[in-house]
Amino acid sequence: MKKLSSILILFFTGFLLFATDRLIVDNVEVKDFKNATDILGDGTAIFDPATSTLTLNNARLTKGAQGKAFEYAEFPAILFEGKLTIMLKGKNSIVVGSDSTVMGERLHNNAISGNNTLIIIGDKNASLEINGMIQVSGYIQKSGTVMLNVENNHSKIMKWGLYCEKNIDISGGTISVLMTGKNSGGALMMDKEGILSIAQGAALYEGNSEPGSLVKALTLSGGLSKESKRFIKIAVP
Repeated sequence: MKKLSSILILFFTGFLLFATDRLIVDNVEVKDFKNATDILGDGTAIFDPATSTLTLNNARLTKGAQGKAFEYAEFPAILFEGKLTIMLKGKNSIVVGSDSTVMGERLHNNAISGNNTLIIIGDKNASLEINGMIQVSGYIQKSGTVMLNVENNHSKIMKWGLYCEKNIDISGGTISVLMTGKNSGGALMMDKEGILSIAQGAALYEGNSEPGSLVKALTLSGGLSKESKRFIKIAVP
């Protein structure tokens, strides 16, 4: 009996460590996961707490998580705590606009923010077009298509397309990031010890504008951060 109890404790401890603790989608909080089966009331966003998976099916997200968390000043359309997997079906989009004012200037909002790893999977022709930045601890993409367009004209604050503390791992699908504006920063950004992993055989495009040039390897700067140029596209066959 003691052995069984220990196994159960380890199981539930592991579940809690890797589960999604909090989720807000389009300014709607999934409270106690009671509204998980239809978060937005139109069938486009469904959450499965057992697998920590948010399914977007032809969803169009336009609202930031205003007033839901003071630590997130830019009110992302998807805010999560704990691990989160996003499953893409059909064509999806996030357009949150420039709703934050910092030092007297409008600041382009984050689209997705989280304190843990974000995993992206999707059907063969599924896509997510994002008008905004992704800022998470780690980013893993296994399939589907993700397109980020980030414009930043704030004179004093630099932004990036995909900002990760730990790792960026692209093992499948396609991701492209296009930065525009007078203070846009690079397409990819990681902390000092961040690791970029790309599947063998992937096509890599890089430059200061779309469509960029096909390269054999990414050019990353040293120092306290690793960042790419303003445009990057990674396509895994």
